[in-house]
Amino acid sequence: MADFTIKRSKPKGASKTRVLSVSGEMTIQHANEIKSALLAAFAEAEHLSLDLGKVTEFDLAGMQLICSAHRAAYTTKKEFTVTGTGSEVFKAAALAAGLPRHIGCAEDVNKTCIWVGGVE
Repeated sequence: MADFTIKRSKPKGASKTRVLSVSGEMTIQHANEIKSALLAAFAEAEHLSLDLGKVTEFDLAGMQLICSAHRAAYTTKKEFTVTGTGSEVFKAAALAAGLPRHIGCAEDVNKTCIWVGGVE
């Protein structure tokens, strides 16, 4: 089992951007900590990038946090991107949860849903 961490950073020259890098398990055991980090980052940024490149395990709670963050960005008119979704761990979890689809939710007018290709 990998150690769970959330690294918060602010890219140089991008004062309104925050990056959250999650390592380890993005599961129900860490859902409250991840949710708190997402809310804090949204409170101080116009753009939040969630880096999942070092996540070793996802469950449905982890996937729901991604969807909730996307919806929060939409409703607050902020930008939300997700990186590091190319791992087999992520793809398998998304497929098992039935998330990949041809269209996003009705609110996704900008077509940024990661389940339909909104990932950088």
